[in-house]
Amino acid sequence: YAVKDMVKMMEDKKDPMAVASGYNPNGSLSLSYDPVMEEKDDSPSEKKPAAANPTRGKNLEPSKVLKGKDISSEEPSILHQELQPTTCKYEYEACAASSGRF
Repeated sequence: YAVKDMVKMMEDKKDPMAVASGYNPNGSLSLSYDPVMEEKDDSPSEKKPAAANPTRGKNLEPSKVLKGKDISSEEPSILHQELQPTTCKYEYEACAASSGRF
């Protein structure tokens, strides 16, 4: 309950704490540059082995997997990277702030 109260306080436009702490309500992206797994002839035995990838992790945070151009539409700053991510896990309800600032 304390976390929900803190988020509610941060989202209150009259409270200067959000600006002071660098509150970011835009969610969290975990980018992956691993090749996307491919199947040949719809045969599970022909799958390439899975590499360590943040999009395959399990947690309780609501999330969805984004691929290709969907990633850059959510976070345009990655367009300036030389190597583009292949997939990402987008935790759309995540938010962050620096507790050290307050």
